[in-house]
Formats: sequence, structure tokens, C-alpha cells
Amino acid sequence: MKILIISDVFGENALAQGICCREIAYELRDRGHQVHILQTKTSAKEPDNQEIEGFAVHKILGDWHSRLGIAFARHGRSWRGMVAYVLFRLLAIRTLLLLPWYPSRSPLLHFRLARAARRLHKQIGFDMVFSCYWPLAPLYAGESLKKQNVFFVSYYTDCMTNRVKGRLFISKGFKYKKSLKCEQRFFSASDLVLNLKCFEEHFQSEAYSSLRHKMQITDTPFLKERAQTQQGEQHNLVYTGSIRPSTLASMLNILSGVQGICANFYSPNCIILPQEDFIIKHGHVDRKRALAAQDGAGCLISMGDSGSSSIAAKIFEYISTGKKIIHFYTDDFDPNLPYYKKYKNSLLINLNNDTQANTNEISEFLKQPTQIIPWSELEELFPMNKAAYTANLILDAAEKSKN
Repeated sequence: MKILIISDVFGENALAQGICCREIAYELRDRGHQVHILQTKTSAKEPDNQEIEGFAVHKILGDWHSRLGIAFARHGRSWRGMVAYVLFRLLAIRTLLLLPWYPSRSPLLHFRLARAARRLHKQIGFDMVFSCYWPLAPLYAGESLKKQNVFFVSYYTDCMTNRVKGRLFISKGFKYKKSLKCEQRFFSASDLVLNLKCFEEHFQSEAYSSLRHKMQITDTPFLKERAQTQQGEQHNLVYTGSIRPSTLASMLNILSGVQGICANFYSPNCIILPQEDFIIKHGHVDRKRALAAQDGAGCLISMGDSGSSSIAAKIFEYISTGKKIIHFYTDDFDPNLPYYKKYKNSLLINLNNDTQANTNEISEFLKQPTQIIPWSELEELFPMNKAAYTANLILDAAEKSKN
């Protein structure tokens, strides 16, 4: 089949949703399908068409909202990141102007991306379009190809209607009503709807009863066999990804009492870290370097996000290494906990417990040898977290549609 995957950014500089698409794209290509990528770009200097990792990647310029959001995600609280953040917030006036079309923030981008998708389809003739949410624009582009009888898969790495909160001049009720209407629109247009397991309970509500026959549950496809690396020094701790401010202070207070550790942070928002002898700030790095840092670690640090129902995608990168993992969390509803409880090289630290007791527990954990976990065991424990699982759902649904 000829498949078009539409996402925000593809390749090594992608954020979590883009990396999910990348892993699925690899799996589909390995099965003999012709995969093209349509994405937005953050700079007019980038080429409109290029080959990335063997894929034909087609690009259009993203809107300022997306470009500034990605810039902040990459640079965190550095001066570049903060300038992007301030400008991003100033664009809130556009949200007010576009309130009747909420949650859409850029109708022009939706139009341009859909037009680009139709032009590509006219040239290549796709059998399937795979659109990844967030942002919304890929869904509009996928819907436009569905109207031309292309099999439409909508893939949701987030949920529009889960834990909606009111903000400033927009009430919770208004946001939920508009988001639900938007969600139902794209669910209805899709031939297959892929939702993440962390939102499975949410989609059991009555609001989705007429659409549930289109839904399949999958999970973050980051579990991937990695070459066995020599264990790093046990007290060499590594954290990769965005730092969770709600967890940070309590976590560092505990770690400061552990003798001889070196905590390495590869994060875009390292600027929020205090100056401490045991902390090394590496700043934002690309995914290749982040994976290398994980491979060289003796133990990996994981941070829960209080109040969030989303799973941190990188935990499956962590688990793939077979290394020790210390996960810091604040409540028993942390969605990462069920996964770590199945992984025998993990230590779960509840930040509400006594600080000294937590410090002692970490010290003892670091002294213990790392248990060897064969790849076959990880596959059995986390089958939904391989890209092959999601690819099977997609291809099975496409095959059934022909009958």
C-alpha cells in the first residue's frame, strides 16, 4: 500500500508524537509498504521536500502557534525558550478571535495542510492516510483525503476531552462541549480510531457509544530491542526529557542525601535546576544523544506528573535498556505506576513518604546488582508498546475494509 503519515515534525528533532509516528512508519515500511511523510516545518529555510531516514518527507511551513510551541519545548527555560513562550502566550488573543471555532487555533494551517495532502494524493495515489493528533491540522488533512476514498486512520497521542479545565475567559463547560464536538467529528470521519491505553477508561463513557466500533486501544510504541550495553557506574544517574517542576524539588531533596551520586539531566529546561555539586546540566540534546546517555547510565531517573493521565513516552525507552529505574511520584493514580510495577529493575519512590526513608531506600537499591531481563521477557510484559502492535491494528483494519 501507499501510505501517507501526517504529523507535526518527523525525524530526530521530533517531539513525542512525531517519534511515535516515526516508529510506526519504520514498521510499516519494513513490511513492504511505501510510506510518505507530510509534516509542518519550523523554518522557511527548511526544504519543502527531502529524504529523512529513507522516507520521502514533504513539508509546509507551520503556523506561529505551532512553531513557537515547538521552540519552547526544545529550548525550555533558556532565553530562547522564554522568548518563544512569551510570544506564544501573546498569541492568546487569536484564541479569543477564533473562539467560535474552538479548539481550532489556525484555520489557515488546516486549509494549507489539507491542500498539500490532496496535491500529494493526486501525484502518488495513496491507499491510506494516517493522521496524528496533536496538533489538529493533520486530522483536517486526513479528513480531506477520506472524502477522496482514502482509508483514514486517526491516531491520538493525547485526548481532547480528558480532564478539561477552564482557563481565563473560557469556561470548562464551553471547552468540553466544543472539544467533544470536534473529537466526534474526526472519530466519525475515520475508518479506524487509535487511542492510547491511558485514556481507555475515558472512552468508555456514553458520549462515545455510537463510535466505539471504530476504536482500537494501543499504547506508546517506544519499546524497541536495544543492543546490550555494559552497565554504567551504578551511581551515575541519567534523566532525559522535560523536567516536571511539580516533582523536582522533593526529588532533589531526597537525592541530595544519597552519597556519591552524579545526576545528569539532558533536558530543555535545565535552567530550573539548582546549582548543586551532584547535578550536571547537559541541556537540550537530540534523540540520538539522549539514547546514548541512557545506554551509558547506571540508573535512570523517571518523574511522574501530578494530576496528569498521560504516560511519559520515554519510560518505554528506559525499560528497553533493561537498566535500573527510579521513579518518583506523588499519588497512586500516576499512570506510569502499572508499567513500572511489572518491571523488576524499578524502584518506586512516593514523595509523600519520609525523606530520609526514601534516601535510604535509594542507597540500598543502587548497591544491588541489576537483574538481567531478556528482550523476550520485555516483549511479553509490554506487547502493546511495540510498533508492530499498532501496525497490526492498522493493517488488519485496512484488510477488513476491503471485504
